[in-house]
Amino acid sequence: MTRQTSWLDRPGVVVRPPTVEELRPTALPILEAARYLGVSRWTIQRLRSSGELEGFHIGAAAMITTASIDAYVDRQRELEHVDK
Repeated sequence: MTRQTSWLDRPGVVVRPPTVEELRPTALPILEAARYLGVSRWTIQRLRSSGELEGFHIGAAAMITTASIDAYVDRQRELEHVDK
């Protein structure tokens, strides 16, 4: 009986580990977004309602995009530099 070979076993196939960006989620549930920013879930919901964070629903789960979290943090840093 011959062994089935995978395409990974073929010569010249190089498998690289995923980058940090590839592993990073596109969106976080509200509670995880709150933990990430160190705020309450109510603050995340308020920021979403005001349009400062973008979100969407998957079924009943409200999700916040990581891109909008990054943009919010950048805006807060800019405001902090302007105030100093």
